[in-house]
Amino acid sequence: MSKEKEVQKENLGKYFLYGVVVALLLLVFYMIFYKGDNLIQENQLTQVKEIIWSAESDSAFINSCFEKYRLQAKDDVSKQGNAKTFCRCMLEKIKTKYSEIDIVRMTDADIKKWDKECRDEIGNPGSIKK
Repeated sequence: MSKEKEVQKENLGKYFLYGVVVALLLLVFYMIFYKGDNLIQENQLTQVKEIIWSAESDSAFINSCFEKYRLQAKDDVSKQGNAKTFCRCMLEKIKTKYSEIDIVRMTDADIKKWDKECRDEIGNPGSIKK
């Protein structure tokens, strides 16, 4: 009986080792194939988010943004141009991260970051007051 128990223990060790090898192979398979698909899905989702923004929503955002700065610009064509450029910049920044539907998830930190980036891009941060 002692030999049988030793054979059983030896077999259990082999089965355990085989199980570990199979688990590792499955993990490698998952990492190669599933993670790659996941990256493709994320890229496709980003593309879909950009497509979901309608022309009407773009126009509505630009118009409401410009209205906010219109009184500051008054009749100064340069300031009006800066305000429109700023508004377009903000819209593009928003569209890179949020879909039209997801815009409600936008944070104050996002807005502050993009505000600074857009003001720096137009090279005239003082002409449009916050």
